[in-house]
Amino acid sequence: SDFFAAGHGNGTYLLSGGTLIVQGNENLANGRDNGGTFIQSGGAHTVSGTERDSGPNGTASSTYIQSGGTHTIGNFIIGSFYSLFDGNNINVSYQLSGNGVLTAGNESEQFFGSFNQSGGIHTVGSPSTPGTLYIGDSNSNTTRSFTYTLSGGSFIVNGDAFVSPANSNPESGILLINGGAMTVTGT
Repeated sequence: SDFFAAGHGNGTYLLSGGTLIVQGNENLANGRDNGGTFIQSGGAHTVSGTERDSGPNGTASSTYIQSGGTHTIGNFIIGSFYSLFDGNNINVSYQLSGNGVLTAGNESEQFFGSFNQSGGIHTVGSPSTPGTLYIGDSNSNTTRSFTYTLSGGSFIVNGDAFVSPANSNPESGILLINGGAMTVTGT
């Protein structure tokens, strides 16, 4: 079944130990007037399907703060269609620090949003099953921007990585490496 950190209104989920397994899809928020926050300092969080860190309609704010534990996702989509919707600011972000471990089969960082990694290990794909990373992926004709900042820890892409993929869309993806280490095994 699916999991929503915020179905209506604002919601926060705290994981400091134990195991949270989602046998399906996960949305941190599920509407344009709510916001979802997930704070993980330990434990294991597994999503077998797709995790969307702005809700299925891309009009909700969400924040995932991971300083420890493991977070494993089949397909990871982060970013909002809008920076402002119905007069509300939309903020979508992921913060990885400490000894947190984030692993995704494939990852698409699209539209508006940010990913800040100051520590931990972030892996896309595996040597046996390569994945794909997109930073600045869009299928619309509106200019949007997603920024990934790496200042510590390790960022490993077992497969291909694309920043602002070349297509007819005016999408902007920004990758800033101020520290840490990034490894890409493909192109």
